[in-house]
Amino acid sequence: MVTFVRVLGQVQRKVCLTQGMMTRDDDAVRTIIELPAAQIEALARFCRQEGVSRAEAIRRAVDKLVAGSETAEAQRKLQAGFGLWRGRSPDGRRHIEALRAEWEGRP
Repeated sequence: MVTFVRVLGQVQRKVCLTQGMMTRDDDAVRTIIELPAAQIEALARFCRQEGVSRAEAIRRAVDKLVAGSETAEAQRKLQAGFGLWRGRSPDGRRHIEALRAEWEGRP
């Protein structure tokens, strides 16, 4: 199999001697997706510019989507927890001081 890769801005020919070699994950699953013509054209331009296959470009896009989703979920959790101690008695500082005082007298 012959592919072309971009290295330091120059397209180079790369020959793979092992047919059917999986390049990313040994447990990959083939998936069929439908894209409008405009997305196919944009994807083809991106793949030519980056020197990657459609599959690799889509894998990268999914990685970014998932990473962004995980980051957004972490932000939502932080925001949900922010200020939970507000209005409670004792306040957070006094609570921590009380916990520390319990431990001061222990060996």
